[in-house]
Amino acid sequence: MISSHVPLASSSLLRRAPFYPALSAAEEHQLAIAGRAGNSSASERMVLCNLRLAVSIARDYTGLGLTLEDLVSEGSMGLMKAASKFDPHHRVRFATYASFWVRHSILRALYNQNRVIRLPAHVIGRLLKIKQVLERMTSELGREPNREELAAETGLKGTQITDLLAVSAIPLSLHAPRGEENGTLEDSIADDLAENRALRQEARDQSQQLNRLLKSRLLLTSRERTILTSHFGIGTDEQESFESIGARLGLTSERVRQLHNKGLAKLRRKLKGDNTNLIALADYLG
Repeated sequence: MISSHVPLASSSLLRRAPFYPALSAAEEHQLAIAGRAGNSSASERMVLCNLRLAVSIARDYTGLGLTLEDLVSEGSMGLMKAASKFDPHHRVRFATYASFWVRHSILRALYNQNRVIRLPAHVIGRLLKIKQVLERMTSELGREPNREELAAETGLKGTQITDLLAVSAIPLSLHAPRGEENGTLEDSIADDLAENRALRQEARDQSQQLNRLLKSRLLLTSRERTILTSHFGIGTDEQESFESIGARLGLTSERVRQLHNKGLAKLRRKLKGDNTNLIALADYLG
């Protein structure tokens, strides 16, 4: 458990993040062992020395309803969760493991925030896609893409791009200030381009691996595969309840829940055994 004197004020976290030194692999291993033995100071240091990871990831999600400071605060909660679950004996660095939990914590906060103003989850997903494509294309083209180019790249209609941007706070100019943060989007990309590219590639790799496992006829039965993809909304805009899936498949909601849990257990065992970079995802599924 992280002790109560960890600075959780979001502005304090954002200001102090650059001053905590990065840990070596050996230091990280020792802190993780101590943390699992109940040493709260060790867990606290693990979190504080990885605050820059939370800041870096949080910058990907600005303009979607929360300030950068709030996003960093949510990301720090993900770091705490990661520190409490991290096994130092796995062949994976803490930052790789924690990136999943940081993103999960931030996305959950964004969903809860936008639920208040009635933005459904699939709209948030499309806004994130537009934001990521906007940043990437600006970097590649050396200029800001127009709406037609964004539409072609995202697969959305130009009118959808316009409508989605109208309900978001995504700046269309790289030189527009980023909320409460000093500097511009251009500055942020220049500072963190390499690190963010690596993190996004890692997330894509994890997603692709999970999709491959979900489609595997050797791992899951047809019903398990249908239930998991429907319940998590994979490949669709909406997540289905057990009741809805059961009505479609002619099963009770309790039977759907049982098959859902059985499929998750299979996925978790496979993820644990195949790829150390998927350990966080496996822990989440468990």
